[in-house]
Amino acid sequence: MRGIQLLGLLGVLLSSCVPSKKVNLFQDIAEVDAFPQDSVLSQYANLPEPLTLTEGDIISVKVGSLTPSEYDFVKEYTERLGVFGQLIERQRTIQIGGGGQQGGGAGSPSENPQFQQLFGFQLGNGGVIELPYIGEIPLEGKTLTEASGIIRDSLRSQFKSPIVRVEFLSFDFSIVGEIARPGRYTTYTTELTVMDALLMAGSFTEFSDRERVKLVRTRNGEQEVYYLNLLDESILGSANYYLQPGDMLVVQQLNAKATRLYALPNTSFLIGLVSSGLTLWLLIDRLRE
Repeated sequence: MRGIQLLGLLGVLLSSCVPSKKVNLFQDIAEVDAFPQDSVLSQYANLPEPLTLTEGDIISVKVGSLTPSEYDFVKEYTERLGVFGQLIERQRTIQIGGGGQQGGGAGSPSENPQFQQLFGFQLGNGGVIELPYIGEIPLEGKTLTEASGIIRDSLRSQFKSPIVRVEFLSFDFSIVGEIARPGRYTTYTTELTVMDALLMAGSFTEFSDRERVKLVRTRNGEQEVYYLNLLDESILGSANYYLQPGDMLVVQQLNAKATRLYALPNTSFLIGLVSSGLTLWLLIDRLRE
């Protein structure tokens, strides 16, 4: 009878364990010992999709030129009529939704991003911005580099040798599921990897399923769903290893969590109930003899 109890308890304990193959990230099929020390084991090309601008995006426009700064109408216009208030509200929303973690991780330009680069322009209908003396500048579908060139060319009549830098201010993403700090986050980098995003959210828990991380992406008005296997190092060469604005990561939980939470607390009770039933049955069987 004691042997049956021990076997039952052992089975439940084993089912609640998480093997290292379910936890170790970026695993390689080949044995590491087969490679010389300090050698390059693998190489993967970085393949992020170029970020393109669309209606509703918020960008900062910074102009450097030989024109005296007091004549920099772009800066003055940005500070007076830009979307400062909207960006402040965005930060408050993200701070609440992200558990107070509003982009202080990968790509953040300072330790306090809440008050960094809050002056910007929101692309209006058709993805255009409007500048004084210049008028509307269409930027729909343009990369940041292309947008910088278009604005620079538009400013040549007003600035001497202008240099324009356009930065993206509305890169938001969400992480839900079996993660330390689920919520909505923002960053100021345009090349954000899945691991960067996970680290901003406190990374995985003990029971996170690293083999099937769901990526939900909106493209052309449709929802696209991908599954990312972070146990396989070949994910480093995937275009989906880089996030796009508005992406959502859904981290599933391993079955071991349900076993640990629900099966183990009831194990002693169930084994005791079974053993009591067997004892009663044996006692009745002997009394019949």
